[in-house]
Amino acid sequence: MKPNLLNHIVLGVFMLVGQIMIFRHLRIFNSEPDLILVFLLLFVHYHDRTRSLIAAAVFGLAYDAFLDLWGLHMFAKVAMVMFCYNFMPRPEDSKPQLLQIFITMVAITFFHNAVLLGVSAFIQSLSTSSYFVEILLGNTIFTAIIGTFLYFFKTEQV
Repeated sequence: MKPNLLNHIVLGVFMLVGQIMIFRHLRIFNSEPDLILVFLLLFVHYHDRTRSLIAAAVFGLAYDAFLDLWGLHMFAKVAMVMFCYNFMPRPEDSKPQLLQIFITMVAITFFHNAVLLGVSAFIQSLSTSSYFVEILLGNTIFTAIIGTFLYFFKTEQV
């Protein structure tokens, strides 16, 4: 295992713990950011598709285990990595501008939240009908803002 991969896995564990202990309770207009999704977007930035899919499955299932949802976040995060892998810029590419990263984060997060809401409405495990707009738009914007902020303040050696 490369040290770079090990560093990212440790970072992912810290972000999972931070999501569960801090960001689940940080609500603005009944919306909360998804730090695991931001971590996976940064993970996709540095690793190949296979490792990214495995990381999405592991961290999505771990997040579901803490929330007692058992598969909703895992399915949405794996689908997000599978379909949006080619849209994330690579480290060898030129550094994109703020608006490009924000629009990319909004589009990918919107896709993730739409898949999450679609699956949860299909199996009727969450009461998503009353919070549909807050989850779809609020979580998307909140996560995209945090993701854009973290993207531009990450170190290049990560």
